[in-house]
Amino acid sequence: DPYVKFLMNGKAVHKSKTVHKDLNPTWDESFMITVQDLARPMDIKVFNHNLVKDDLIGSFSLDLVSLSQNKSVDLKIALEDASAGPCAGLGQVSVGLNLVAVPADLAGQAPTPAYQAFPTPPPVKRKESEVKKDKPASCPAVLGVTLVEGRDIAGTKDSSGIHELYCK
Repeated sequence: DPYVKFLMNGKAVHKSKTVHKDLNPTWDESFMITVQDLARPMDIKVFNHNLVKDDLIGSFSLDLVSLSQNKSVDLKIALEDASAGPCAGLGQVSVGLNLVAVPADLAGQAPTPAYQAFPTPPPVKRKESEVKKDKPASCPAVLGVTLVEGRDIAGTKDSSGIHELYCK
């Protein structure tokens, strides 16, 4: 019963629907978020839904700086085990991404709700002397994400290493 969570700064910005009893799920979901700092990665985590507690199947940390702006890209992301790194047996997730920089003249304005999936704090008014001390802030951007499908998603294993079975 896999589903996917997308996280920015440790906060969930999107949760996909759960596809029941399918290790090759098709989600075909899209969303847009405002990204204030491209230097911070987006975490993609795939979970297996359970009645008591959901299990983490695998994850991937997406480096947003490496994305070309204003160009759509389709990625097949191999899921990684948090403790062991990349692992071929966990499956992969296909996503489409499109990163669009916000023009500098609009960067100070609040984004329209259509482009904002999570609350963005208003810009902090600071003295000119404080601004000069800081490194230049990265320009905000809008990231369009399409979660397409998963392939060969690893089913949950119990403590003995045996895959969980579904019985009726």
